[in-house]
Amino acid sequence: MREVISLLFGIVDRINPACTPPTLFDSASEQLTWIVSKYPGLFDSDEIDEVQARLRFASNTVYAYTGEPHHHLSKEHREEFEKTSQPGSTERERLAEFIHFLEASDQSEAEVFQKVADEWDAINQSNIGAIVIPLVEQDLTQGLLHKFVPFVVPATLQIQVDSSTPAPETDQFNLGNIAQHDSAVILDELQEGTNAARSLSSILIRPFKRHNYAITLSVRELGVQYTGKSFGLGFAVNLVSLLSYHSMDRRYYKIESGTVFTGRTNSQGDVLPVDDEHVRTKLQGLIYSPYKRLVLPWEHERSAYAVIESMHEKSPDRNLEIIPVKQLGDVFDRRQVIAVRRFSAWKRGIKFYRRHQSVITLGLLGIVISLIGAYILFVVDFDTNPHKVVVERGVYVVKNKRGTELWTKEIEHPTYNFSPSYWEEQILYGTMWKRYAVADLDNDGSNEVLLGHAFSYHGYSDSIYCYNADGSRRWAQPVGIPTVTNENDYRQSPFRVQTIWVGVLDSTGAQRIIVSCCTDFYSNVVYIIDNEGNKLADYLHPGSLVWATVIPAPDSSGYEIVLCGAHNGYRQPVVVVLDPKYVSGTAPEQESHRFLQPKRPPAAEKYYIRFPRTQINDIYGVNPLPYPNLASMGPMGRVFNVNEAALEPPDSGLAIPTAHVFYEFTNDMKLLSIQTSSTYDKLYRAAMKSGFTSRQLGKTYFDSLKTHVEWWDGEKFINTPTMNKRYLEAKE
Repeated sequence: MREVISLLFGIVDRINPACTPPTLFDSASEQLTWIVSKYPGLFDSDEIDEVQARLRFASNTVYAYTGEPHHHLSKEHREEFEKTSQPGSTERERLAEFIHFLEASDQSEAEVFQKVADEWDAINQSNIGAIVIPLVEQDLTQGLLHKFVPFVVPATLQIQVDSSTPAPETDQFNLGNIAQHDSAVILDELQEGTNAARSLSSILIRPFKRHNYAITLSVRELGVQYTGKSFGLGFAVNLVSLLSYHSMDRRYYKIESGTVFTGRTNSQGDVLPVDDEHVRTKLQGLIYSPYKRLVLPWEHERSAYAVIESMHEKSPDRNLEIIPVKQLGDVFDRRQVIAVRRFSAWKRGIKFYRRHQSVITLGLLGIVISLIGAYILFVVDFDTNPHKVVVERGVYVVKNKRGTELWTKEIEHPTYNFSPSYWEEQILYGTMWKRYAVADLDNDGSNEVLLGHAFSYHGYSDSIYCYNADGSRRWAQPVGIPTVTNENDYRQSPFRVQTIWVGVLDSTGAQRIIVSCCTDFYSNVVYIIDNEGNKLADYLHPGSLVWATVIPAPDSSGYEIVLCGAHNGYRQPVVVVLDPKYVSGTAPEQESHRFLQPKRPPAAEKYYIRFPRTQINDIYGVNPLPYPNLASMGPMGRVFNVNEAALEPPDSGLAIPTAHVFYEFTNDMKLLSIQTSSTYDKLYRAAMKSGFTSRQLGKTYFDSLKTHVEWWDGEKFINTPTMNKRYLEAKE
């Protein structure tokens, strides 16, 4: 057989040395026909049919080339072929060189066939699908014809998936030079196959929407023109397979390798017969190919088996499966033809992203921007304005409104050997009520921080420090005054800042600072300081005033300064009410062995009230300082709360005041009633049961307490509500 074909090539080459590869095979076929007519006994009919069939398929195969027949060689063989080929060779010469190269090389046909099969599988599962039906002729050209060989048209099929833009009403078919011949027939067949594929896809694929898919068919430019309709079935099957691959269904339909198709189809999905001669010719080619099965219209089943039977003697080991179908849907019921695969969740996610890429990208971008904004808004804290001060780890910690730490300051001098927990305990005991404050002293929108530091010991007093928002020191004001005894003049133990208050004291609206500080020997001084740290006034008190606030005066004449603490013997709690305009002088001393600086005039307190110390504090008290504070105030009066006992809960390690006596006054400081807390009542009943007291807790008891509440009249303490006469004299 090879000798016959070589002879034909030689005859053609003599007649037309410039013959190109496609026309080479056509011309050889014509010469064979002429030889047979002249010499009818030269060849038998079977040989003639076989040679003609091979020449026709060889001609179709070469048409699929683009001038580079060595495309599927391995890299090493391609480079070797390029070295052996002559530069400037014509297409005919290059084809001949390639044939000789394959004959001389060790490139096996099995490798070529596997490479073709792998490429077919890759194309069938990508965005670009092929409707061409692969066919390989092995013997004629020693492995040359391993390219995809179409029965009808070499072409590519592209599926464009876009859920945001509806596809056009008609699908796009680019037929290349086929439009020059019989284009109407081919276009009809393509549209019929497309309609059938869409109809079947709507059943097989969930979900399936027509507007999600735009189908484009592009045909390669060929050396000759093709005609016919037998590609319709293969086109429709490939289209359904590709549509399923690009859908969001969990399943997709993959054409098994080694399967080829022939036949027509209509819009209803019926598989229609074609010319028997076309089927016969294709079967002859398939006998010499590596493909396993042929799907064709059921009307051609009998004739197909007849052709296979007639060629079985020459290829006894070749088993070609014939699969007849009536409907396009029948193809997808045959598992030897169509494999049902499942997408992994990962691949489905990728497909979903690709389909909705613009929307998802914008959505993700919005989420990223939102997360960045949320991070900046809720995590990254740009607020550097102080809002509060807390005592942690034995230091002052300055925080902003969100609680972010801005900076810290030491409470005490390193030689001042108190433990870090000491200051927290002082706050819980009530002996260190508020040694810090935060306020906008200069009304510039940025807060300043006031801190009372124990920066020294051994005869040196505290200072009140004012810090800017960034923690830099703005100013500092020492506190404390010298005191004397009868024997000599000396400075007592250092004054400690007890409480700081910041606010408005008069109609000017200027910020003022009230600082109360005391020594271990009960001397106390209260300062009024302006926002620049200058001392405006001071008030001396023989005790400890640990709580300060400012409230409106009841007659709307201005403000009142309310100071709460204990007298210098720490025996009884006291409340001092000052008019900001008359802050000066010295409060009355309560015990003769405590001395203050001499030659200070008496103070002009508006009210100075001393409360009795009850038996509960003497019996149960751990903290010896029953300090009061202003618990509430309103149009009708004021209520002062006196902590009478500090109980120590088990395992707490700290004493927490729990027993309270509430004294209710009118706005002009007349006592209305006395009440006790439930804890106080419980402790009192326990004291009675233990024999510490025999008096019942009732009206008589509270009336007795009332008689022990005393007002300073400017000369002495009395049991009648009164205003200090020195204050009245100062106003005059």
